Amino acid sequence: MKATLESGTSLIHLRAQIDGQTSGSGSVTQDGTTITLHSGYPTGYWQNSMRYIAGLDTVDWSATNDTVCTGDWCGKGNQTYLSSGITTTSPVVIGKVFPEGYSYNDECGVYYINYLNGARPVVGLETADCD
Repeated sequence: MKATLESGTSLIHLRAQIDGQTSGSGSVTQDGTTITLHSGYPTGYWQNSMRYIAGLDTVDWSATNDTVCTGDWCGKGNQTYLSSGITTTSPVVIGKVFPEGYSYNDECGVYYINYLNGARPVVGLETADCD
């Protein structure tokens, strides 16, 4: 999943460069889907970007941070903290993809941080709670 988010981010950023969407808020259309951007990179919002770059188009997730995932993968975006202790303040956006049996609050999954400043988003792992 980490490689999927990294490669998906690169592809969307390339599309943003082609479309001239590399500063401020914007969007691109990839494979018929509109993906929201900031500074040319997908935002960390689940509904409008992360689920598409993760290849989880059909996963509509808006549950609380402690709701356990019942699908193969779930995700949540527009957050300001990760269980591993990473915290941010606006305008940074954090999103996370986590496997079945875990919640956003568990340290098990792949996170995505868009600092909204033009720097490449950070994609990393939380693994302390993974079995």
